[in-house]
Amino acid sequence: THIGENCFKGCSKLSQVTIDPFYTQVRGNSFNNCSSLNNFIFLNENQTSNSNRKVFIPYIITENFYKQNILNSSYFTPRIKNLSEIEIEIKYPSTNFSNIIDMVKSIKQLHTSKVKTSILYSGMETVDKQFFKNDVINYVVFDSTVKETPNDGDNNSDGSFQYCFSLEKVTVPSSFIKIGNNTFNCCMQLKQISFVNPSSLHQIGQYAFYDCRSLMQITIPSSVTSIGKYTFYNCQSLTQ
Repeated sequence: THIGENCFKGCSKLSQVTIDPFYTQVRGNSFNNCSSLNNFIFLNENQTSNSNRKVFIPYIITENFYKQNILNSSYFTPRIKNLSEIEIEIKYPSTNFSNIIDMVKSIKQLHTSKVKTSILYSGMETVDKQFFKNDVINYVVFDSTVKETPNDGDNNSDGSFQYCFSLEKVTVPSSFIKIGNNTFNCCMQLKQISFVNPSSLHQIGQYAFYDCRSLMQITIPSSVTSIGKYTFYNCQSLTQ
C-alpha cells in the first residue's frame, strides 16, 4: 500500500509500472531518474477501500493521467467522492503544464473542498507569469536546485505568486538565497512557510508577504541579512 522515498530511484531500465495510485501511496521522488519509464497501467481496485483517505498523486503519475486521458474520466472523478482529500502534484516547467492545470481546475470546481493542487517548481529563476493570479494552486514546493523565486529577473516585476488566493503552504529549499519582491503578495490564505535547514537564504524582498492575512508565524532563517520594506505589512494573524 506504500512506495517510499527514492524506492526505484535510478532504475534506468524500468519502462512500465502497474499500480492503483488511489490505493498505493507513491511519494513524489519514488521514480526519480527512471529514464525509460514512460508508461503506467492503472488498476481499478474496490473504490470503497479508499473511503475517508487522503491520497497524494505525484507529478509523474499526474502526467501519465493526462497522456492517457484519465483526468476527468470515469476512472478518476468517481473515486474522488470516497476520499477525504486528494493532492495532485504538477511539475513546472513541463510540456503539458497549461493543459494539465486547466483540467485540474475543472476537477476542483466539481470537488472544491477535496482537491488540492501542488506545484513542484523546478524552473529557472527567470521572469515568469504562469502563476500570477492563479487560483488553482494550494501548495508550492521549490526543487532543491532552485536558488531564487522566478520574478528575480526584474525586481520591479509583479510577484510570481502574487494574488494566488488559494495558496496555503510553501516549502523553501536550503538552496534558496533570495525571495524576490512581491513574491507572495496578497496570498490571503497562506498559512505556512517552511524553510529546509540548513538555509542559505540571504534576502527577502519588499512586499514579499504583504497582506498574507492567514500567516500566523514564520521562522526566519539566521542566514537572512536583508528584509525589504513592508515585507509583512498587514499580516493580521502574524504573532511570532
